[in-house]
Amino acid sequence: MCIIILGASRTIGDIFFFGCALDYSPRTSHHPLQSHTLQQQDFYIEHPDVTKRPESEASGWRASKQIVILGNDVPKPCLTFEEASMPEYVLSEVLKQGFDRPTPIQSQGWPMALKGKNMVGVSATGSGKTLAFLLPAMIHINAQVSEML
Repeated sequence: MCIIILGASRTIGDIFFFGCALDYSPRTSHHPLQSHTLQQQDFYIEHPDVTKRPESEASGWRASKQIVILGNDVPKPCLTFEEASMPEYVLSEVLKQGFDRPTPIQSQGWPMALKGKNMVGVSATGSGKTLAFLLPAMIHINAQVSEML
């Protein structure tokens, strides 16, 4: 579990939880997911620019955005949409909407969520939390849904 707190020195607005370690245990013998097992949880491919970025630079960026992280094995943030390792069908739609770069909660949250890590993100209203969990969730769902049918 990782907790990402954005704007730790200000009043916090909203919280989102992204969890990939879901309970697929059937509650009844006729549950549709009875034989389902999760196949893939890690969809994050670290972009070469992120790999080259020193940890000190990532830490400095987090500090400049007032991001506090509690947890282990936290990937470096992706500072552009290209670094986010989103599939083309997601990336093209985001760019069509005119966004020029991810918000801080998206930059740090996407790598965690795409890796399939459980995460709590806390940040102000209007900071981009919905896309921070929704886009990785769509990728996870698209990859798993065929196994459930």
